[in-house]
Amino acid sequence: MDNITNTLKITSTGTGTSHYSSERLHFPRKTTPSQSLRYCRSKSYIPSPQRFGPQISLRGHSGETVPSWSQYVHPEGLRYYYNSSLRVVTDANMNNDRIYGLVVLALQHLLAWVHALDFKRGDSQEIVLELTEEEDGCNYYMVDHELQTIFYADEANTEDLDIRNMVSTSQLNLELQRQYWVYLEYFPMHKELNPSARLHLIGMLNHSTIDTLSSNNSTSVLSSSQSKNYLDIIQNFTGAPESRGYETCIIARVMEDFLRGRVIHFYGEAEGARLARREYIDEGEEADPQSFWFKPVSWLLFGQPSKKLQLIEALTVNSIFYKDSWKEFNASHVSEWKRTTTMALTLMIVDILSITYLYESQGKHQIISNIMFQIGWHAGAMSAMSCFGSLILGLTAISVHEPYCSSHAGDAASYFKNAYNEVYGYQPLAIVLGLPYVMLLWALLGTGVTFMSLALRNENIWSMSILGSVVLLMVGLIIWAVRALHSGEREEGGVFSSLCSTVVAIRNNVFCRGDASLKSMDIV
Repeated sequence: MDNITNTLKITSTGTGTSHYSSERLHFPRKTTPSQSLRYCRSKSYIPSPQRFGPQISLRGHSGETVPSWSQYVHPEGLRYYYNSSLRVVTDANMNNDRIYGLVVLALQHLLAWVHALDFKRGDSQEIVLELTEEEDGCNYYMVDHELQTIFYADEANTEDLDIRNMVSTSQLNLELQRQYWVYLEYFPMHKELNPSARLHLIGMLNHSTIDTLSSNNSTSVLSSSQSKNYLDIIQNFTGAPESRGYETCIIARVMEDFLRGRVIHFYGEAEGARLARREYIDEGEEADPQSFWFKPVSWLLFGQPSKKLQLIEALTVNSIFYKDSWKEFNASHVSEWKRTTTMALTLMIVDILSITYLYESQGKHQIISNIMFQIGWHAGAMSAMSCFGSLILGLTAISVHEPYCSSHAGDAASYFKNAYNEVYGYQPLAIVLGLPYVMLLWALLGTGVTFMSLALRNENIWSMSILGSVVLLMVGLIIWAVRALHSGEREEGGVFSSLCSTVVAIRNNVFCRGDASLKSMDIV
């Protein structure tokens, strides 16, 4: 302890009179690198005139130094300090006398406590100290560069560290290793990384590239293009002293991504890992049941809500989100809504012209024509209003989702967290996503009725019979074609598949007997 006391001897850093001997500080609290405050601290700078001489431009001039502490600057620009004799790292402003004193005080408490535990730190182990925004708060954790993990001198609790959803010791070890790479990304300049880490990462990137190219259900956290780009950069690393810290920071950031994927996919677990992106693993949470009203509502809306719900459920398996899937989800919907709004605008113009023509020609024909006028005019008006609704909803959806086309998986998690309904799950969202297209389909039906009304405004029975037959033939042909296009759907997935299955079930119930009736029950 005498060596520790001598090393931590309080001396002024030269920035002013020292008054920190009377400072009070709570005992350092356990934390993790992921909980770092580096991106949350408030900063304030007031410009003022500066005096300088020729020496300010001398190469290697780094301003004021702190005794026993080496100064480094992270590639992002944040300064941090390293004490090689005590193997301690901190990003606190050690040039400030008061903060310097708080760090010294925290170290005295922490090192004395570690000594009392009779815990012997190895040469590859460091302590990381972080002052909080409060005057008397301090956080710490310890790292082992040889084992590439973080740890603490005594027993720790995952809940206290905000490490959640751990199912085993092996998964916890992976999470602690992930935290190590977060630490190394934040403090990469003072420690030389073992070359084997780079080779290990190259192997992981090669596998990720092939895995994502050969499977659309890969659990890799990176897309094939991302893996290839990272691989090209990392393979060109020189290992030169001038670039070593930057290379360490890059390797740490990518390794952290891979370790995060291993944690959430139960890598190496005895009961088995998640081997496919859309593989659901029971984690003790009940799946959201489908509401009784959802299927009939989906049927009325041409099966669109059911399709959208399937897409959402495929995207959010176990609440895990992938950047490429999230971007594809938004890009496909934005493209759909752009096509829908274009068609809705065109159709609305056609409907307005049609009902205008019908209105101007009112009263020039006999009773049958007037009946067809009423039907056609109301159908056209409803179609125009439906087009307008589709246009408004489509443009609104585009404005909301287009920025997400270039966003990250974290944005997906926030989006679906906000969209989730405690009672109905994602069912309301599924309905909303399909509404622009659904309203366009309803408008098309209204426009079709309007055109048929125009065609059938004829008092000649033979002409009406011929036109009616043609209309019925076209309707039948359209229904058959749509049914053929939807033949690959799951029974509950589409309106036409569901409708035809229901008709088949009713037919079997009515005409079949004996064993056949049991089969019809299975179909239902």
